[in-house]
Amino acid sequence: CKMNYLINDEYVFPISISNQLTVFNKQQEKHINQKCPRVAVLSAFPMYVLDYYGVNKLKEKLKKIEIKRSKELCYWKKQKARPKSKAYFWYLVLIISLIYAMDEIASQINSLMQTEIANDLFTSDSSVTLLNLLNVVAIPFQIIGIFYRPLADRFGRKTFLVINTLGMALALFIIFLSNNIFLYFIGACMVQFFIPHDMHVVYIMESSPSKHRARIYSVIKFFANMGVMLITLLRRMLMNDATQWRNVSFIPAVVGVVTCLIALLFARETDAFIDS
Repeated sequence: CKMNYLINDEYVFPISISNQLTVFNKQQEKHINQKCPRVAVLSAFPMYVLDYYGVNKLKEKLKKIEIKRSKELCYWKKQKARPKSKAYFWYLVLIISLIYAMDEIASQINSLMQTEIANDLFTSDSSVTLLNLLNVVAIPFQIIGIFYRPLADRFGRKTFLVINTLGMALALFIIFLSNNIFLYFIGACMVQFFIPHDMHVVYIMESSPSKHRARIYSVIKFFANMGVMLITLLRRMLMNDATQWRNVSFIPAVVGVVTCLIALLFARETDAFIDS
């Protein structure tokens, strides 16, 4: 539009493509060769896109984008207009607390049962060292999260709260089913990928009243830390001997799947994301 205004004095989408020489001549005529010389700053990228697609095809693409954005805006307006009961926030606190506790369990379960896991997976005297090396190999999967995490700014907090929770639950379930090193490694890689995202923290921070955010987060964090103690309890309940360490992953995995489904069905998108 700015290029068309420079050439045709009309601030509208151009009906034809103008070459660089025409733009240069108009710059000289209207700006450079004036009493007070100046230049109209034009971005090269829109001109490149117009030249690449052509006027008509680019118009069609822009129209499709506009329709898509209108539908998204309508959808988010409907989401924000959904009635919110007084009990919803406390329901959300409970769900986030369970998810946070599962996140802490998934991140701590390996270190708290390191000896049992190492002795069962490896027959070597240096089994713990080998397990640590295996876990180090899984750490690079966190790097992929650099590209994964920002997607929550595009597709919404709720979507990735559900995906991350389901991912952690599946990782624990795979570890529960692992009868060899390869399957355990897959579960460990999934844990390394999903636990750093902390979408549940973003979710509760954006959903909490600004006056009470620190207090609410402290309560949820305390509940999550207490959840780690369940590992010791589950060991006593589910492990008759050291080779049954996989059983400890089963209960958190089931809780994660159930919590994920409840969040999918009843959790709302955060108002902060919708307003953005």
